[in-house]
Amino acid sequence: MKDILLISKYTILLSLLSWANYSAMASSPPDSTKTIIYSWLLNEHHQIINTPVDTMMTNLHITNPVDRHSYYNSFLGNYGQTGISNNFIDNLQDFQSDFIFEQSLRPFIRKVSDITYYNTKKPYTIIKYIGSSKANEELAIGVTHTQNVNKKFNVGGHFRNIASEGALPNEQTKNIETNLQASYLGDKYQLHAGFVYNKYKFRENAGTETDTLELADYIDVTLVDAYSTYMNRSWYAAHTYRFGRTDSIVIDDTTKKAVFTPRFQLEHFIEHQANYRTFTDEATNGDFEYFSTFNWSETATKDSVNNTIFRNKLHLALLDNNKLKLAVRAGIFFENQSFFNLRSYVLTINKFNYTNQIADFQLRIQPIRFVQLHANYQKYMSGYRQDDSRLQAGAQLNFNDSLRYSFLRFGYEQQTRSPSFFYSNYYSNHFDWYNSLETSQQTILKASYHIPGRSFRLSAQQTTIDQFIYMDTTATPKQMDEKLTVQTLEVNKDFHFKRLHFVNKVLLQKSSNDSIINLPLASVYHSTYLEGSIFNKALLFQLGAEVYYSTTYWAKGYQVATGMFYNRYDLKTGDYPVVNVFVNATIKTAIIFVKYQHVNSIMRDYYYPLAYHPINNLRLQVGVSWRFFN
Repeated sequence: MKDILLISKYTILLSLLSWANYSAMASSPPDSTKTIIYSWLLNEHHQIINTPVDTMMTNLHITNPVDRHSYYNSFLGNYGQTGISNNFIDNLQDFQSDFIFEQSLRPFIRKVSDITYYNTKKPYTIIKYIGSSKANEELAIGVTHTQNVNKKFNVGGHFRNIASEGALPNEQTKNIETNLQASYLGDKYQLHAGFVYNKYKFRENAGTETDTLELADYIDVTLVDAYSTYMNRSWYAAHTYRFGRTDSIVIDDTTKKAVFTPRFQLEHFIEHQANYRTFTDEATNGDFEYFSTFNWSETATKDSVNNTIFRNKLHLALLDNNKLKLAVRAGIFFENQSFFNLRSYVLTINKFNYTNQIADFQLRIQPIRFVQLHANYQKYMSGYRQDDSRLQAGAQLNFNDSLRYSFLRFGYEQQTRSPSFFYSNYYSNHFDWYNSLETSQQTILKASYHIPGRSFRLSAQQTTIDQFIYMDTTATPKQMDEKLTVQTLEVNKDFHFKRLHFVNKVLLQKSSNDSIINLPLASVYHSTYLEGSIFNKALLFQLGAEVYYSTTYWAKGYQVATGMFYNRYDLKTGDYPVVNVFVNATIKTAIIFVKYQHVNSIMRDYYYPLAYHPINNLRLQVGVSWRFFN
């Protein structure tokens, strides 16, 4: 009955929003493709990568950042809480961070490579709102705004706030993500600059005291008054100055246009980043069953750790405006990092500084029309990571016949990497380790086949790691003596029959050592929805259901004191579908969704994707994304 009343309330609210939107846009709505000239991202090398503007209603109902980061994942159960991908490839990328305590928050944290830049004819604003049934009290508000000062200079910003009470005691979340950015794209000079701020506060309950909860039971959780906070703050600037020639092109008999053709460019990137994590527990004296170690206090815990990074990079690049489509980029960059670890309350601190000097070289060439080759090599010349290196090479074969465009990709990667500092040195009230860890060797072989026009992708990868570092059953870092090999195969295929659409994603994985890396053999995401329109096509809609499923595997544990996932072998999970039903609808410039999450929970009590952390049961979520062009 409460959900019915809630639906009625939100229906009235969304109807008013839609009416206001319709009244404001009584004439034909602006075309976003005409308002936004183009949009782009900066990749890890700070190069421009074009990206389409997302104005579609498809997948609007997928709101949890963990689900948007990976279709195959496990998370703590409450909206906005930390999670881990069950896809080994995702984890391999996320775990490269020097600040190891942010690994579980990667789906949330906005980095420089996550910021979208725009070039617009008019100011463009997106406002998003998400709410849920009162039992969970989930709320998310997001605002994105961008506008051009002139044809070349754009400024913008983004803000998102997620707050949730959770279905279990003591599991509130308060997440804030924001950034300001500016871009200038001139013929010769280009600039991307910005400021990023992320802050996440979680009330940690360390899970339930049993894995056999019943809905009628009073739910006991392990911790009562424990909190963790993570903060990330950074500023950056990427400069490019291009050298080339300006030609005068005749447009008609009386008009000429000057066209600049760049040949090579000088690139500079500077960034300062600060990462900070705290864990506090005011009721430590009641938590002896959960924590076995107390290094300095049995009455209260106040752990603190942070990491600051300063990067300064300079590159010279030859652009591919030549017959061979040859592009070469070479440079050097300097990196300074500091690590702070509070050791006691007598202000004895553990602070280390180290520097790295890195040489970088990239090559891209298209020797013939349908073949593209590329190679990247990075070598640490001196510093903490001296002698570390990374080689990436690949090829793409393009096929373009009368029926479709497709391409085949091959890739190879060889990496030598020293362990992240905090894997070797860490001290807190409940954990301390001083490990002598070896440099790891990583080799990746991968291949994929893509048919974009038919929404098909088949990819395979084999990853081999010597001296692999993992978190063992005591939630502390350990290193394997033998090699670890993980093989993955993923198939994505979407198709439709008239108005019915089917989205299919299947991931197969196999580890050579299940006692170190235990993965579900198969993970599946499937969505079926009906797409149509009503009211003379004034309202477009998608009505459907989706399911997340994986085969049986050992559930990982989550250690609240460090915010890291670790191996456990006392609870098996998987072999259970999580089913959601949804409606997405577009009315003029408003996109609306209504979603019932975990509808099949009425058939059982609780489901535990992580050890002693059940996901929320049946709940209603409603949201709107509203675009403004003015």
